[in-house]
Amino acid sequence: MSALDIQVGGGHYKSRAMQPIEYCQKNQLNACETSIIKYATRWRDKGGVEDLRKSRHYVQLLRELSSSNIPFISIPPKHYCSLNNIVGLEALIIEGVSLWEVLKDLDVVEEHINRLIESQL
Repeated sequence: MSALDIQVGGGHYKSRAMQPIEYCQKNQLNACETSIIKYATRWRDKGGVEDLRKSRHYVQLLRELSSSNIPFISIPPKHYCSLNNIVGLEALIIEGVSLWEVLKDLDVVEEHINRLIESQL
């Protein structure tokens, strides 16, 4: 079974011929662009006007973050985690997904997520 056949929390994407995440991934869109498309796609079926407000907010974020004169720099995941006091499995998830190179690396990330979910049950 494909992950695209599963939806956590509703069915507002599964009924689509192409899900927003497929479109965004194939077009290498960034997080803000992906969120704009996700909320614009689902607003009638899920969040209503609140989803449109979220979409607008991501447009504003994209504009603000894209227009800064600061050159692109890569922030190491360990630094991000340190700044935000993120430790343990959460830090391993963030580092793993930030640095993955081969699909097997994502298996490890998924295992960390599963362990975190299990610890909350």
